Amino acid sequence: MADYITPLPGMLAATLETAINHVLQLDMESPARVKKLEGKLLQVNLDGLNITLFFTFKHGVVRVRLDADGTPDTVISGTPVALFSMAEPEDADWGLPKSNVQIN
Repeated sequence: MADYITPLPGMLAATLETAINHVLQLDMESPARVKKLEGKLLQVNLDGLNITLFFTFKHGVVRVRLDADGTPDTVISGTPVALFSMAEPEDADWGLPKSNVQIN
């Protein structure tokens, strides 16, 4: 686990987890979609903040943690602004090399 000197990364992880799961509850098809991701591990590196988040999926629920066991299936890295721009792909250039978003 990364050693953070403030509680902010943990608060961010908890807030994201709550928000994601709340939004997922609004869509009746979300549990089936999340179930397809069960057993997968997603790592998100927030460049510039030096925060790494790990997302796991189980029983239709998304968990966000600061550490995880195992090797991530996918790693997404970028600045928070670049990552948020992915929400509006029509207006964003996150897929271009200059965006600094990397998906491995």
